[in-house]
Amino acid sequence: MLVFFSIYNTLWKTVPKNIVIPMLDDIDFFHMFSADERRRLEIFCQLRTLSGGESLFFEGEEASAFYIVKSGKLEVYRVRDGVETRVGYIGPSDIVGEMALFDRKNSAWRRNASIRALEPTELVVMIEESIHLLGDKEPRLREMIAELIRARKEV
Repeated sequence: MLVFFSIYNTLWKTVPKNIVIPMLDDIDFFHMFSADERRRLEIFCQLRTLSGGESLFFEGEEASAFYIVKSGKLEVYRVRDGVETRVGYIGPSDIVGEMALFDRKNSAWRRNASIRALEPTELVVMIEESIHLLGDKEPRLREMIAELIRARKEV
């Protein structure tokens, strides 16, 4: 873990601030963080684009990342006995895929629903390996996700 933070600190110090694309600035979920904190979080992120109709993941797959919708719209659905049932929609600033990573006692690292794009959708991807390390460094992020999971379970 010390090696990871050494690399993190080296990257943060060596990346010229004027070339970092602010991918988190327009996502409401991250507004509680300062601009400098968002720049540090962005080191752990990647961008992914889905075309309309393209699947992000399927129910039962192993989880390796969670996603924040930057733009576009996703559909959440489940298939039971060959019948597809819509569970809901996910739009800009919403998080998807977090339950399989943060609620492991109930999900066993597996996706509990399938997700597909209803229109061109841009996502910020946070991969599993960095999420827990990042949660240690930025505990507010972990708290926010835990609260989101609690709220979703109540629905």
